[in-house]
Amino acid sequence: MRTITVLFVSAALLVGCGGGDSKPKLDENGLNFIAEGLRDDVNVAMQDGKSTLTKKQALEISGIQGIVSTTQLAKEYDANEVSADEKYKKKPIIVNGRVQSINKDFMDKPYLVLSGSNMFQTVQAKFDKANTSELSSMKKGQNVQLVCQVDNYVIGSVMLGDCQNLNSYLVRQKDKIKSLGSDIVLGKQSMGEKNDETIRSLYIIGKNLPLDSPCHADIASKECQSALKNLPEEVKAKVKAEIDAAKPKSTEKPS
Repeated sequence: MRTITVLFVSAALLVGCGGGDSKPKLDENGLNFIAEGLRDDVNVAMQDGKSTLTKKQALEISGIQGIVSTTQLAKEYDANEVSADEKYKKKPIIVNGRVQSINKDFMDKPYLVLSGSNMFQTVQAKFDKANTSELSSMKKGQNVQLVCQVDNYVIGSVMLGDCQNLNSYLVRQKDKIKSLGSDIVLGKQSMGEKNDETIRSLYIIGKNLPLDSPCHADIASKECQSALKNLPEEVKAKVKAEIDAAKPKSTEKPS
């Protein structure tokens, strides 16, 4: 269980029943708190962990176009390069595969060779300068999950570029994720009633946290969870009141 699920429970400890129609004034700390929560939960959902997000929602939030194994990717390019290009080329995708080797090209730039459909059809994954350090901890035979885009298909090899781990990619998408959080807080978009309520709660908690809260550094950490539980009672009361006020009014007519 990770960020959004954990924080939903934390928010529930602060919130009672009630309703209202006020809209919160957007606050940068609140939006950052949403972005960090969604980033962590997208990570969990993509790895089939326990998340409040479906994998489809995680893909939509991240802007990733799909998930494919390197074996399947190589098969699709071998079968029909035109069709595979339409599906994958220059689009961010998650690729799952096994590391066959870790090499450097003639310009001394590192890349991975990942397993393909057979020994003659491989997938090569190149990293930009900002992410080459990620290769130092990898080993032959290791299963990896990367976000890449297809650059070319050359002599039976699928050439991937701009590769990075999922977390690095999601950090780059922070502004996009913040924008989604803002739209949900303002009622312009929806990810379903439960997720919307959780995101509004995250926003309100985030904007009421002290600036030195450990939650601003890592909202999935034990330190953050402890800090949430130990918020001063007056802050808890303020958060509770704001979350109650942010809930949509019931449309049910009195009997």
